[in-house]
Amino acid sequence: MESITPPPPPGTAREGWAAALRQVLAYRDRYQIDDATDPLGSEAEGERGEAYSVAARGLHTITPPESGRSTPTVPRGPRRIERVPTVLAEARSRSEYVRRQAEERARPDQTDRQRGHETSRGW
Repeated sequence: MESITPPPPPGTAREGWAAALRQVLAYRDRYQIDDATDPLGSEAEGERGEAYSVAARGLHTITPPESGRSTPTVPRGPRRIERVPTVLAEARSRSEYVRRQAEERARPDQTDRQRGHETSRGW
């Protein structure tokens, strides 16, 4: 990657370069891209396509235009929403679990308060 885009001098620009480089390297590692000339390999779809878009944006920000190297085009427009039902189902399941846990923790407190109230009436 350093041969594609050399690091800038230390400072803010270097931090941005390093963050973008990490995105590209993480994508290459996750999807086992080993092409020495094409940093991201061929464009993908679905969840991998979203990761490709993030890595492509990062690569685009750190690749100098004078390098002559073409950077992948990043599709603009709305993100694919095919995972929305799955994400919503997971969120609902998690919220139901948290609600049940809260109810279980509250039950002993309510019982203790009720006993205390009943015993205080005996005066």
